[in-house]
Amino acid sequence: MEVDDALDALDAALHGLPVEEHASAAAAAFAAIALPSLHLDEDELSAAARRGILVAAAGGSPVQNIGPGSPAALETAADLADLGAGPRIAAAITALADVAVDAPLAQAACRAVGA
Repeated sequence: MEVDDALDALDAALHGLPVEEHASAAAAAFAAIALPSLHLDEDELSAAARRGILVAAAGGSPVQNIGPGSPAALETAADLADLGAGPRIAAAITALADVAVDAPLAQAACRAVGA
């Protein structure tokens, strides 16, 4: 899926949510859309994701223990920060706002998440 198409689909999905939930609802999708442009080491990225899933599994059900602010998400974020990816991810998400000109909800959420 092209970036423009992904942002348009995300914009359509955000229409059903309260405005104050847009940034948190879209953050993971923005990261996924921006990820290919970051050129992160695949092995390091996979290792960070695996550690996050292991943290979730240690808490019971991995499916129920993964979400914003969860220990699994925080562990993965810490690993990505150790790789120096945090500022690069934020910059890439902020840059998506320039692409999302035809998707105003996604564009506003990009700016909020990347800030």
